[in-house]
Amino acid sequence: MEVVFKEGMLYLKGNKFGKKTWKKIWMVLYPPSVFGIGRVEFYDILDGGHTSTGSKSKSAQSRKIVQLCDCLSVTLVPDESYPPALPNDDCRAFDLNTTQRRYILASENYHDWVGALCQLAFQKESGHTERGEKERGGGVGIPMEENELYATWKTGT
Repeated sequence: MEVVFKEGMLYLKGNKFGKKTWKKIWMVLYPPSVFGIGRVEFYDILDGGHTSTGSKSKSAQSRKIVQLCDCLSVTLVPDESYPPALPNDDCRAFDLNTTQRRYILASENYHDWVGALCQLAFQKESGHTERGEKERGGGVGIPMEENELYATWKTGT
């Protein structure tokens, strides 16, 4: 049985006829396990506050799946118009950039979502994280060492 790492209501930014809109979604974050791949699932929230999943019957039409292995970066969005329906100023937008698409999401507890996504997608606790940073040997990860195959090129020797 799959274990849910985090779930909750967020806003997904979209464009409808050239107009920027925010849509309420229910987002579920699954860690990688023997039962399935690490992924994020988005469900539409119908009027009245109910998710389109109903009573655990998941409709493929209203569900979007993003594999965590496709995540490139998770960052806070500095200048973004926020959903007007949010009651407090603590709501912030963040960017989930994948190999297929860029998702701009907003939530009151954005810090928890960014931390959870970074933890599962990049094995980091929080903050701005990019996959290329690990590949270049920067950030937290396995340090690059000198060896016979991949040695630093020195001039003048």
